[in-house]
Amino acid sequence: MTYILRTEYRPWTRVQKTLEIKAKHRACFSSIPASFASEDLSDDAMICLGDTGEYWQQPAFMVLLTYVIVGIDNDGWLLCRPRPEKEVQAFELTKDMIGMDSRGSSYVFIQCLKGESIMGIVNLQRAQIGDFICRQVQDHTDQWVVQRKIFLNTYRMLSDQEMINNQPWL
Repeated sequence: MTYILRTEYRPWTRVQKTLEIKAKHRACFSSIPASFASEDLSDDAMICLGDTGEYWQQPAFMVLLTYVIVGIDNDGWLLCRPRPEKEVQAFELTKDMIGMDSRGSSYVFIQCLKGESIMGIVNLQRAQIGDFICRQVQDHTDQWVVQRKIFLNTYRMLSDQEMINNQPWL
């Protein structure tokens, strides 16, 4: 049974990325990392590499909106620093959120813009208890799963004062 968790009305909080990533256009790869075996890569995809060795894809324009390119390493990877003004929303998936609906499973699926096709349902990402679900502040359909270890290593929660200071109308 595939259980898709609804993410609206969850305890979303605002967070920022804290660590640099590396990025390369997909055309630079002779073979695509194995983590994309079940996922279609778009023509404009940038393959991103995080601090803990995780790969993901992101459209080139989103890399430029989210990060500042600060250099290029010896292997041709763009070195990208998170923009300090860029925020996303996140919540931690807890056992009580999946409750009885998951039929005793320790994971659920989240409907995302990119992901696997499972039982005919496209763009699903698997989330386990303790993982974090992130989404864009301006586009709540653009959401994704971040493994707990990666989230705790690369994101930070914003304080109430930072959230007030970062309001566009101030």
